[in-house]
Amino acid sequence: MHQLHSERYLEDILLRSPAIVFLWRNTDGWPVEFVSPNVSSLGYTPDDFYSGRLRYADLVHPEDLQRVAGEVKHHLGEGDLEFTQEYRLLTRSRDVRWVDDRTVVRKSPAGEVTHLEGVVVDITERRRAQADLVEQRRMLLDTEERLREAKDRAEAADRAKNEFLDIASHELRTPLTALLLNAQSLRAAVAAGRGASPVVVARIERQARRMDEMVRDLLDVSRLERGRMLMNPRPLELSDLVASVVEDFRSRDPERMLSVALPAGRVMVLADATRIEQVIANYLDNAFRYTPSSAAVRVTLEMDPRVARVSVADLGLGIPPERQPLLFQRFYRVSSEATRRQPGLGLGLYICRMIVQAHGGEVGVKSQPGEGSTFFFTLPLEEAAHP
Repeated sequence: MHQLHSERYLEDILLRSPAIVFLWRNTDGWPVEFVSPNVSSLGYTPDDFYSGRLRYADLVHPEDLQRVAGEVKHHLGEGDLEFTQEYRLLTRSRDVRWVDDRTVVRKSPAGEVTHLEGVVVDITERRRAQADLVEQRRMLLDTEERLREAKDRAEAADRAKNEFLDIASHELRTPLTALLLNAQSLRAAVAAGRGASPVVVARIERQARRMDEMVRDLLDVSRLERGRMLMNPRPLELSDLVASVVEDFRSRDPERMLSVALPAGRVMVLADATRIEQVIANYLDNAFRYTPSSAAVRVTLEMDPRVARVSVADLGLGIPPERQPLLFQRFYRVSSEATRRQPGLGLGLYICRMIVQAHGGEVGVKSQPGEGSTFFFTLPLEEAAHP
């Protein structure tokens, strides 16, 4: 009577215990010789195993089985008498449960491993909590990274603003000072009855034009970035426009070696002629400014199946590779003796990029130090723009 009471008491403990006890043979599939009644928490009965319908390996998640078997083999090979594993089991309804398995090795008197005794505890909620913590940490790290990036962008924008103010104040002050000096000279000449000097008037006009160009660049940037620059795309024969801009620059500097290569057929694009002319003129103006007067400049118009490509190549000093990705950014100017001698706010190529991208095209540069540079842009052909 006392023994029966003890057995029922032990059974009651096992039923209420969160740990399921297994005893399986150390053979293929791990046939089960004993399992505690609380295996019912997984939807099984002890008879499922005693009858041979299930082996312990049948419970292990297929994606974990090879790892679990490999770890068991490793521990046995090392002579470990106890070891712990975490893996997934499948319930009868095919739900997944994470378990902590504390295994004890049983040996025969001859020292052969015959059985493994596992105390299996469901740790699904713990694993979920750990996964939640990992996800929260990842989100926190992502947030911190975004904040760092935002901080870096804000600092970069602040540096760019300060650099721009330095450049703008210098570039605007230079022509303004010259303009005032020439205006004072003109005023003195008129007061003395000598009349206006054509040279002084030309200087005033040149400095005023320079200031007007810089102000127009600033206005263009403001309008482009706010999406308020009006574009009037219309069918445009690009060869004629390229040839016209090249001819304007030839008349400006007849001594410059300037050539142009155009395709035989018509090159039709859908574009705002005034804005595309502005891009071509900016490319050519840079080539004239930053290369020796003896260096040749070549303008080329080509067609791919879907785009037209305009290139302006010079034989100047070239641009270091690490600086090329920065050329089309706002306020950027390559630091060199040549650029220091030339006025500007570092907005021209940025405006070009914005205009071309607004037309669905791309801008770029190819350059090698000492071998010159080729600036180019593409525009969709009219047929590609309207498939």
